[in-house]
Amino acid sequence: MATAAELVHWISTTLGDFPAATNGLWRAGDGRPLQRLAVALAGSEPVAEAALSASVDALLLHRPWGLGPLPDAVAVIAAHEALDARLTTGHNPWLAARLGFTLVSSIGERDGWPLVAVAERGDAMPIAAFWQRLRTECATWQLWNDHALPTPLRCIALANAMRPALVRGAAAAGAQLYLTGSLRPSAASALRESGMVAVGLGHAPPERWGLRWLATEIAARFEVAVVELEE
Repeated sequence: MATAAELVHWISTTLGDFPAATNGLWRAGDGRPLQRLAVALAGSEPVAEAALSASVDALLLHRPWGLGPLPDAVAVIAAHEALDARLTTGHNPWLAARLGFTLVSSIGERDGWPLVAVAERGDAMPIAAFWQRLRTECATWQLWNDHALPTPLRCIALANAMRPALVRGAAAAGAQLYLTGSLRPSAASALRESGMVAVGLGHAPPERWGLRWLATEIAARFEVAVVELEE
């Protein structure tokens, strides 16, 4: 088991340092070793009520604002920019590994973190095998420029943004597929010119992936029971 402060230290060590206003220990709680941790994307009164009903010692939120009242003993941990920058479709080595790739380079940056990570593999992966891996991580997605679907697949881009310059940069780095959250019409022309296919996972699904990855790692490393709250 670990205290909320120890969990925050591990998150910071693993993901990096981000603004304290929306990351880290929002409420210290009473400092007890945690036995039950609730996780949710956003704070709200129903989330606070659900956390109380679940008898948790702490609550981990991606967007902590708007949280309803909780007892002083319950700690609140925030992971806003940390999750967005490191655990969605950007500089995310853990998602790349789940998909069968390794990060090798990056393009662009926001607040010191890459916007696009280029990932490769030594041997080619049949596109059907890639879809199977992706479906395990995210149930639904949208395709653009699907006539350009590569087979086999050796290089992909994991992107936290979709801008023409980023798309062109990913193509120049050898990426055959551009994996991002929201597909942007402003980059459609650059995508067609690049010959890549784009896969849009949507806004919330990559956030949910990141939150669940954090929850799974915390449960395994610190022997904390994790409760995923409905929002």
